[in-house]
Amino acid sequence: MDHLEDRQQQLHRDRRPLRKQSMALGKERMMIHPLWDELEMKREPIEEARREYENTAWKELEKWQRDRQKEVEKEGNALRKEVERGMRDQFDALEEEGYALEERRDQAEDDFRDVFESKRRELEEQVDQLRLVTSF
Repeated sequence: MDHLEDRQQQLHRDRRPLRKQSMALGKERMMIHPLWDELEMKREPIEEARREYENTAWKELEKWQRDRQKEVEKEGNALRKEVERGMRDQFDALEEEGYALEERRDQAEDDFRDVFESKRRELEEQVDQLRLVTSF
């Protein structure tokens, strides 16, 4: 039974990095949120300027506004994609590690069952031998 408890404790210790990585991902999400707000703050003045000059004849200003909005959208999309890619990679790594731990746990359970069954058979054989000895 100590072997199984040792394996369970080892699995628990092995899962610590997963928990830490999960907390780190949560922290990164919280850190990204202000960046998104900053991008939104950059976008809002541009949108307001567009509304102000929409009905004017200042074509250059309209062109500048469109170019700037595209630039901000590109920056935002690039940042979003980068963050999503990083989070997806970390999630995939955590998922793979989780599957590996699950396989290790399953193997530990199988090993335990094999040892348990072997010991049970040995015990049954000893009981049978004792019965034969005591029957004489």
